[in-house]
Amino acid sequence: MDEIKVTKVGTFQISFSMANIGNLINKDWGRSYFVPNTYNSTASLGLTKSGNLGGVATGDPTYTFQKPTTSPYTVDQLASRFQGQLGLRYSF
Repeated sequence: MDEIKVTKVGTFQISFSMANIGNLINKDWGRSYFVPNTYNSTASLGLTKSGNLGGVATGDPTYTFQKPTTSPYTVDQLASRFQGQLGLRYSF
């Protein structure tokens, strides 16, 4: 933060901050990922229910894993951008 004093007027303070500098340097850095299907996220990861241990109505569920053919994650385009903020404050 820099400060500029003006006689008989007051003081100005200027600040600048950056978020996600990695993405500013390289577009492949600083990416933010999310799973778009949060309602049934186990299905997009390749997990499907195959039954219950100890019977249909009792016991712990068992799952079968199959490697997904597509990526379950998506890049968040807004959160993956670099951002800058400029601030100006006047004190008298």
